[in-house]
Amino acid sequence: MPALADHLYYRGLATHESGGDIESALTALREAVEQGHAGAAVYLGQVYSFGMRVPRDEVEAIKWYTIAAERGYPGAKERLDKLVSAQLLEEVGDYPTEPKRLPSAGPGEIRLEGIRANLANAAESALSLARKLVLQELPDQLLFLLDTAASGPSVMLEYGERRVGLGTTDDPQPLNKAVEWLWHDGHAAMWVDVNARRADDQFTYIGLMRSRGFVARPDRLYHKAEGYPPFHVTGLFAPANWESVEKNGRFKLGWMYDKQNEKREGT
Repeated sequence: MPALADHLYYRGLATHESGGDIESALTALREAVEQGHAGAAVYLGQVYSFGMRVPRDEVEAIKWYTIAAERGYPGAKERLDKLVSAQLLEEVGDYPTEPKRLPSAGPGEIRLEGIRANLANAAESALSLARKLVLQELPDQLLFLLDTAASGPSVMLEYGERRVGLGTTDDPQPLNKAVEWLWHDGHAAMWVDVNARRADDQFTYIGLMRSRGFVARPDRLYHKAEGYPPFHVTGLFAPANWESVEKNGRFKLGWMYDKQNEKREGT
């Protein structure tokens, strides 16, 4: 998947969740899908399924979930099937009002030490990717920037699973604190996006964007194919119109933070 797809996805995501121009957000997300980004298709499905800053449109939601499912995005087919089933049940007037108790998944459970190991591996992969794309030398020591997906229901939860609060902090955290933030009473975040955000002389700062849905069963974690569920190493926040190192050269990691500081100093 080209870096441009990740860039368009995060631009659309940031514009949508910050309350920016909705048409610009949707255009960026659609273009990301055209570039092959299945996660953008899932997000568009959520936008229309839940009516997140747009009128609720289940037909449009089914369209985007279908694209994501065809591209093999984890959980997309389940979301699609649930949405289609809900439409059929509403048509016959027999939609269940109480959650259905699911059978036990057996002895499997998510272990805290597994989440810690997978986060460490995902962070190292994010650091390795960044070193191929950015100008500056990146320190081996890592701190984590913690953020939570904020706009509407981000996952469809099953019986016994839970949704937690935002839990965002502005202060960089060490690995053990990041792991605590991803763990809640035997449940782990269903998915976590990981990428390098900025660096100074001592640390590289790794951004974590977690789901609000927390689950207790390993089979409910996303991104198993990458080898360290629930973590997904994404592309970096690249400058506008940046496509590749070959075409545009390397860029400075943290360029967005520099721009934000320049604006603050100019006000």
